[in-house]
Amino acid sequence: MGGKTVHLCVNIDGLLKRRNLKGWVTDDEGRELSDAKSRAWLKEQKAMGRRVLPMAANCEGFDYQTGCPGHPVPELTGDPFEFAARAEGQEGNL
Repeated sequence: MGGKTVHLCVNIDGLLKRRNLKGWVTDDEGRELSDAKSRAWLKEQKAMGRRVLPMAANCEGFDYQTGCPGHPVPELTGDPFEFAARAEGQEGNL
């Protein structure tokens, strides 16, 4: 049986407690928002009923209350070129 990948998320209330949010939020073009604009955007997200935000670009099934549901990772094939982190504990397959 393979493992499970779980993407990280961030709690909106936790972010809003930070002293300065400059650089924590970006717009659609990747530009960093100012502290004031970041706070305004986070408050909008909270007003939409969201509790957490995804830190991964694409997380299928993400829930804005509980985060990533987890995604199955396939079994190792024994291929020596597989990503080494997936083979943790199975050094003989590297």
